[in-house]
Amino acid sequence: MDAATALAKSKIAWLVLPERTVPVWYAAAEGAAYVLSGPGEQRVPPLPATLQITLRDKDTRAAVGPLPARAITLAPHTPEWDTAVAALLAARQNTPTGDVASRWAQECTCWRIETDATSSTATG
Repeated sequence: MDAATALAKSKIAWLVLPERTVPVWYAAAEGAAYVLSGPGEQRVPPLPATLQITLRDKDTRAAVGPLPARAITLAPHTPEWDTAVAALLAARQNTPTGDVASRWAQECTCWRIETDATSSTATG
């Protein structure tokens, strides 16, 4: 399975950081993985600008990668943030009540994870 298909079909990835590998849930949109971290959410350490990501084939559970990737921190209340929040809310299981998007903007960090293999718009 190619990386773009694995990204779209799965919701679990492993971020390969210099000091450890971190499993994360993510939402896929626009050829990228959106990862959220903060209080009441998964705990992800600060991400370096470049890292590796390992995806999985949802059908066979085989690893796809690790692939070179870029982590871009998204600023709240920007068009890119809005895209991420919409994707994360749609993918999230057991979404808490209340204004989750406002809480995320105040308390959480959201990253766009891009790879050359999955991104339709490469940024440097």
